[in-house]
Amino acid sequence: MLVSPFAFFRGGAYLMAADLADAPRTGLEVHLCGDAHLSNFGTFAGPDRRLVFSSTTSTRPFLAPSSGI
Repeated sequence: MLVSPFAFFRGGAYLMAADLADAPRTGLEVHLCGDAHLSNFGTFAGPDRRLVFSSTTSTRPFLAPSSGI
């Protein structure tokens, strides 16, 4: 974080997943994204012309187990 707070928080999803690895599990999977704030979500037209709501950032979310906490 001393080198670059931006880089640290961009990788925050992996850090959070590691912290929660031993927590009780619900059996559900969630999308974790290290850069999830309101400015990074929006709508756009899908290939079938339907309106899609999604993350607009290049940060790659990944599936992780949901903890019960």
